[in-house]
Amino acid sequence: MGAESLPVTLAERSKPLFGAAYPVREARCVSGQAVYYYGHYRGFTARSHQHDHVQWLIPLIGRLHLDSASGMHLVGPDSGIWVGAGTPHAFAPLDDELHFIGVDVESSEVLVHPHAGAIVAHNPRLWTVAGMIREELTTHSPFSERFLGACLTQLDECFQRSINTRRAQAPSRTARIVAFIREFYATPLTVDTLAKHFAMSPRHLERCFLRDVGRSPKQFILQTRLQAAAAHLRQGTLSIADIANQCGFQSPSHFSASFRQHYGNTPNSYRTHA
Repeated sequence: MGAESLPVTLAERSKPLFGAAYPVREARCVSGQAVYYYGHYRGFTARSHQHDHVQWLIPLIGRLHLDSASGMHLVGPDSGIWVGAGTPHAFAPLDDELHFIGVDVESSEVLVHPHAGAIVAHNPRLWTVAGMIREELTTHSPFSERFLGACLTQLDECFQRSINTRRAQAPSRTARIVAFIREFYATPLTVDTLAKHFAMSPRHLERCFLRDVGRSPKQFILQTRLQAAAAHLRQGTLSIADIANQCGFQSPSHFSASFRQHYGNTPNSYRTHA
């Protein structure tokens, strides 16, 4: 990176991607192959979309819920999410307001395939680096391109460290349980039936899942069913009742209530805007 100073564009506008108009305030700067921006959004839900570049999202205030083919992800303080190029994803804040740093890059030093889906990293350093970027974008104009490059390098290192730690700790048995759920999500699955099938106590299974997957088996089962249901809704060929039945829900009403709680829309509304 050079030492040139770069202009910051500050804008307040609405974006059609998120449905109804909502206030967006962004401080944005283009540096080489990367775009850095500080976003302050209120009251929005982003419909499923994708980018032709890698994207970083690091919340500063508030929590972010992102849904992709690789899972449902909760991104809060001291964490961030890496979204691969071409990965369909939808997201929404879990709090009244969301302040976050985003970085769009054509390539990343993180050692995963650029189309690997979405990966959450937990590292307090992410929040610190994101705060440094926000300060530059909102209080210093123009600012140094060298500073941006250094921040991007630190983000890469934080994410890579988190990915390497997760890979080293993930036991094969948890991976087998995850694969089993993804294959048989439409059947009546409970913690007790999974524990019996894999010769574990329910309590031990719960602990392993929370440690390795970051959520309970019950939450993961529901996530898997909802993702399958969302795929059916996007295809638009099955009725709500058929989707509920094929995805393992007890009833259409149970499916609709669960879907609305997690996606913020009814199944019919989601299908209309997909």
